[in-house]
This record gives sequence, C-alpha cells and structure tokens, in this order.
Amino acid sequence: MSREDRAVRSGEFKLVREALSLTVAAMAALLSVSEATVKNWEKGKYSPPPGVAAEIERLEAYTRRCVDAVVAAAQGREAPMVVVWRLTADMPPGPARTLGAAWWRSVAASARERIPGLDVGYPDELDEVTGSRDRTLSEAIGPSVLPPTQ
Repeated sequence: MSREDRAVRSGEFKLVREALSLTVAAMAALLSVSEATVKNWEKGKYSPPPGVAAEIERLEAYTRRCVDAVVAAAQGREAPMVVVWRLTADMPPGPARTLGAAWWRSVAASARERIPGLDVGYPDELDEVTGSRDRTLSEAIGPSVLPPTQ
C-alpha cells in the first residue's frame, strides 16, 4: 500500500494537527476543505479520505525542515534570538504566516530544545534587548530563514 493510499485515523489526524499547533481553520485551508470537514474527521464522524495521510506527512516533514533551518541559522551566533508573534495577522507574509503564529511558535519551541540559551520573544520584548524594532527584525531569526514549501 502506498503512502498515498494509507488511511489516517481520526485520532491521528487530530493529534498531528494539535502537535503542529495548527488551528482547524489553518488545517482546512491547507487541505482545501471546509472547517466542518476537519471537525467531522476529528470527531470520527467521517474518515479522512486517501491522500490525507500523504499531505500530513509532507506537512510534518516541512515542519522538521523548518526547525532545522532555525537551528542552522542560530549556529555561530553569540546570542541567538528567535522572534515570535502573538497573532498571525502581525507576521510577515510567507509560508509561516500561512501556517500561523502558533505553528511558528511550535517551530521556535522545537529549535529551543536543540539550542541551549536560545532567546525567544515577541518583537516588543526583543526590542528591549536590541534597542530598536529595526535591529530586532534584522538580528532575530524569523521566518525568512525557512525553506520553500514543496
């Protein structure tokens, strides 16, 4: 059975969505389905169709590559910082904004597990460290380090 044909169970689907810190709305948009469909899959009312497992695997793999990119960007920096956002609407345009602020924070949290002393904060908090918003946005690691989506 190919991974394209593998069935994903409702519990696994919800587990992955929550582990990636994706909202129901974000997951629905990524899969080009309605929010009601995602909710029904998660409740077990309907099973996710074939192909969803492969999409989930791609999303998990992309997220791992993003964590690796943040870790690589922090290497060699004396005091690495990662900027995160409270709201998705405040993020710069791009793949991270599409996936949402909570997803980006989960990427930063995973990177923090691998980089002792990684400083993570909202822009206004890091402005206090750097002295200005311009320096924060130029010195802190942000979504600009992410690999392209595939």
